[in-house]
Amino acid sequence: MFQKSQKKRIGIDARLYGPKQTGPGRYVQKLIQNLEKIDLDNQYIVFLRKENWNEYQPKNKNFKKVLADCHWYTLKEQ
Repeated sequence: MFQKSQKKRIGIDARLYGPKQTGPGRYVQKLIQNLEKIDLDNQYIVFLRKENWNEYQPKNKNFKKVLADCHWYTLKEQ
């Protein structure tokens, strides 16, 4: 009856990652930390800026960092 679900590839915009960025930055930091604890199946691509690149180190092999060094809400995002 139940089908085994396919693994998903999920992108997370973490350009505001970290405690220096209040609000959204702290939220995305906690989101990633908790996803790493509960999801070992899906693949996560975490997009970071150069300024916060070293603040995040993936804890699991299904999390990967990608450099996205552009300011939020730019023409590149359109």
